[in-house]
Amino acid sequence: MSGPEGSRPVRIATLNTGLLRLQLGRWTLFEPVPQVSERIAGFARFLGALDADVLAMQEVFVRGARRRLVEELCAAFPHAAFADSPSWVGNGLLTLSRHPIEDSAFQRFDHDFLLVRPFATFGLLRTRIRLPGDRPLELFNTHLTAGPFGDPERARVERMRDRQIRQLLEAAGPRAPRVVLTGDFNAGPEASIDNYRRFAAAGFVDAFDRAEHHGSPLRTTWTPENSLTQSGPHSSSPPQRIDHVFVHATAAPAVSRVTITEAVDPAGAPLSDHRLVLAEFRLTGDRDGSTEGAPAG
Repeated sequence: MSGPEGSRPVRIATLNTGLLRLQLGRWTLFEPVPQVSERIAGFARFLGALDADVLAMQEVFVRGARRRLVEELCAAFPHAAFADSPSWVGNGLLTLSRHPIEDSAFQRFDHDFLLVRPFATFGLLRTRIRLPGDRPLELFNTHLTAGPFGDPERARVERMRDRQIRQLLEAAGPRAPRVVLTGDFNAGPEASIDNYRRFAAAGFVDAFDRAEHHGSPLRTTWTPENSLTQSGPHSSSPPQRIDHVFVHATAAPAVSRVTITEAVDPAGAPLSDHRLVLAEFRLTGDRDGSTEGAPAG
């Protein structure tokens, strides 16, 4: 992208919504983040006011919630990408865009815990978006494993997460540099650091570290101080930044701002156990799109 069209900033947001509930008839068997029904109603207002080009969400496991979010956010984000998966609650990935979505595909992780597979299908949702100025962008929305139970930093969990990272990087690699990886990685500078460093070794930069400005004093995206996390399976985990926006280094992004924001309803009550990350950056590359003719992910 040369010229003024190529200098236009892109704004990418990511949020793990924590909308998961396993039910058997009228009985709730598992709801790790409480108040699912109450929180669904607040998301549309909060996210509808978001000034972003693309919004990537994870853990939209309640199918009624996915339908409601797509419908209620269509004025702000008229284009949507998602896929059904053969498990109890599906894959939970939803990508919304202000700009046309040309293509999307879901890819299940080849490796995951056997205990998890019947209930949820973790993987990556690849979406090709046509930005203003005829600029293509390949966005991978993903949610890496935290393990079925207990400490997400256990060696066994980190090995499984590393296998998922390899699959994600293999899918994204042929499409670089016009690639953004975003979502809940369950790894960061404070937790599962070796998993987190795999992205830098593969040529991706963390927008947070590259940012010229930060829009808030918040530095973590998950904290046990959130009232929704205090009774969950990871309530003993320390504060950490595990939700990211990665851009390939060959795109030489000039990241102007990354903001971490509490997702709250009008009364100030939390809508999710995660905070929202919004990154604004500039991409470089050929105007006609360097991903043309790349292998399918």
